[in-house]
Amino acid sequence: GSDRLTLALAGWGISFVVFLAFRVLAPVDAQFQRYADEFIHRVYGMTLPAVAILAGSAVAWTWRHNVGWRLAGAAAALAAVALGITQWLMWFR
Repeated sequence: GSDRLTLALAGWGISFVVFLAFRVLAPVDAQFQRYADEFIHRVYGMTLPAVAILAGSAVAWTWRHNVGWRLAGAAAALAAVALGITQWLMWFR
């Protein structure tokens, strides 16, 4: 489709690929390696909303199908929440 959400997700994906390719292909001196790594971490952070939207859409898609798909979607969502809480708690240590 060409609705606004689809276009926004496509833009996020394209920008992620372009910035990642630029980071991989562009030569960086050793003294600037840390800045390049910080840049790519910001690009990852920039794309997290798109990942969350796509994951929510995937779980919603599974919920519209039979019980097997519902269980698989619920298990994946529960695993994502558990992983997120685990990583969040690790941040405090």
